[in-house]
Amino acid sequence: MKQKIYLSVDLDYWCCGDTVWTGAIRMMDKLIKLGMPIIMVADHGKMLEHINQHPADLLINVDAHSDIWDYGYTDKNIDCSNWANYVGWQRYKEYLWLHPHRTGVWDRGYCHGDQPSPFVKRNRPKHAWANARHRCGLPTKQQFKSVVAVGIAISEDWLDFADQMEAALRVALKHEIKLPDVETLGTHFSAINTKLLKQAKEKLT
Repeated sequence: MKQKIYLSVDLDYWCCGDTVWTGAIRMMDKLIKLGMPIIMVADHGKMLEHINQHPADLLINVDAHSDIWDYGYTDKNIDCSNWANYVGWQRYKEYLWLHPHRTGVWDRGYCHGDQPSPFVKRNRPKHAWANARHRCGLPTKQQFKSVVAVGIAISEDWLDFADQMEAALRVALKHEIKLPDVETLGTHFSAINTKLLKQAKEKLT
């Protein structure tokens, strides 16, 4: 049976490592051409509902940050740093974090800080991911062929420039990609294109 993959992509991947922003544009184009169910969110934590609607065998998270917290953290205040803990279909499945960090992953990308690493099996409870691992890079050609659904996180607070967020909004508008939490955008950059942002808020919710 063909493996099913949910592909989660955070645009901060191209801002927090040894990467260039044009890679984000190419990635968004590639994701749209897959022709699979797709959503865009302002905050990565808001992608969780879409992920739970599309169960898979493997969740790949292309991201500058791991988004998987210590499993002892139980207040269920779901946000961009811990949403991977709350995926409804994670038991018996696999989580793969693909990051841009050739070195220094501990201080540049881990979300669990000095807590026990969720990438070590003994630190994960029975209900958690059967396997959680990470590597530097992007999905393979074979993995792209197995994608059944896609989520794109803008993560405004982690972008470097307003025009990066504007590029994402233009992609969403052009392809009519829903952005359910679009109302939360526009707080980090003072130089944002207000006309474009208004258009996105009117059309993408």
